[in-house]
Amino acid sequence: MNGLRRALLISFADKYSALIINIVVTVILSRLLTPEEIGVFSVAAVFVFLATIMREFGVGDYLIQAGEVTQQGLNAAFTLMLAISWSLAALLWGISGLAANFYQEPGVEDVIHVLALSFILVPFGAVFMALLRREMKFGISYRIHLAQNIVHAVTGISLAFWGFGYMSLAWASLAGVVVTVLGATWYRPKTLRLGLSFSGLGKVARFGGWVMTSTVFEQLAERTPELVIGKAQGMAPVGFYSRANGLVQMFDQMVMNAAAPVVMPHFSILKRAGGGEVAAHFIKATSYVTAMAWPFYALLALLAEPVIHVLYGNQWAAAVPLAQALCLFGAMKAFTPYPGMIMRSLGKARDEALVQAGFLLILLLTLVGTYAHGLNAIVWGVVLAGAGRTLLMLERLKCLVGFSWTDYAAAILKSGLLSSLALAIPLMLWLSLKVLHGTVWLGLLVMGCTTLIFWVLALHLIRHPLYAEVIGLFRRVRPRWAAINKSLD
Repeated sequence: MNGLRRALLISFADKYSALIINIVVTVILSRLLTPEEIGVFSVAAVFVFLATIMREFGVGDYLIQAGEVTQQGLNAAFTLMLAISWSLAALLWGISGLAANFYQEPGVEDVIHVLALSFILVPFGAVFMALLRREMKFGISYRIHLAQNIVHAVTGISLAFWGFGYMSLAWASLAGVVVTVLGATWYRPKTLRLGLSFSGLGKVARFGGWVMTSTVFEQLAERTPELVIGKAQGMAPVGFYSRANGLVQMFDQMVMNAAAPVVMPHFSILKRAGGGEVAAHFIKATSYVTAMAWPFYALLALLAEPVIHVLYGNQWAAAVPLAQALCLFGAMKAFTPYPGMIMRSLGKARDEALVQAGFLLILLLTLVGTYAHGLNAIVWGVVLAGAGRTLLMLERLKCLVGFSWTDYAAAILKSGLLSSLALAIPLMLWLSLKVLHGTVWLGLLVMGCTTLIFWVLALHLIRHPLYAEVIGLFRRVRPRWAAINKSLD
């Protein structure tokens, strides 16, 4: 368990280090590049992003969940990724001229050409990066990612300063890929070498095909509401939905995505050890995620109006009821944390694809039913589809993981009680003292701090399993913080 905690801490450090570096780079490049130059790169990057979704084809996930990685299996995975990546590189190179002509911007072609080169290099590092995740060597992954982000930042800023314009972003991206490939190759298992092999290729392709199918369905489900709203209501309502959805997804971006790299390797290790602990760890993950997600979404729904006012301004007031509805969608997702990754870790990528297809079908049906009834109705249709998603995911995970309904109910009921206790006093404070009717920033700060304090107290009061993790983290951090303060004296 200590290894898992360390992996999670490193994964969070990796995520937030990249975030800080990207913020700094964005601020600097915004002053070195014109909006037009950034726009040229952004348009080209859209084409490359679509190809990136298909590039790995689930090969990395296959290596992580495989019972054993042999030289033959590694070669088959590398062969498949090489074929797909190089084919996509050729495709990007071929359509670059068409894209440039369509937008009447020659720079789009140049950017796509450089970004396509990364597709040639990626297979040589991606398989080894997958092996690092498989073995939970997140310290090494962190060093590689940190070096990649630093090189990307320095290259982009330097070239922009020297007048390379939009190409500075393209060359920076390629430089980051080169660093990743070199780092992954340096830390590769010395007993394994890359080679070509068609033996076992079908097994890798079948698993990867289901992963790819699942990813496509997931992306369609994510984007379909915006397309429907745009057709039925116009562009402004799409903007309101996008702002509301982006706000609600903050929990996924700050917490779930940071922990995500650890989930699949961890459950894959449990499966290879016999699978006896998978159910218990799923219950624990559900307990932890609901304990954090439910208070977050409840507080955000309560404070949606002032939060949107502070972040976006008064012109986005129509996004408030949308954000409040989508908070319910987010809370329902917490019932089944990381369902796709858990299914893949158990070798059940087909099940994941079928569930994602079922959710997409339910979503389409609800959108058809609410299409003509206004923006709020469409959003509540999305929430209703989210309830269907939760039921589908829960049923499939029950079959695959084999958890006890009694244990599951106990975990979510305790998190529900935790959320109620954590928000009781802040809610009364908000209603009685109207703390947000003065300085909005101050009111939000008071509500956030008050909720955090009572959340920790509620963790202790009901003996929630997450309390031990919070206290353990505090005890590990306190000596280091004290040492830093002492060195500054």
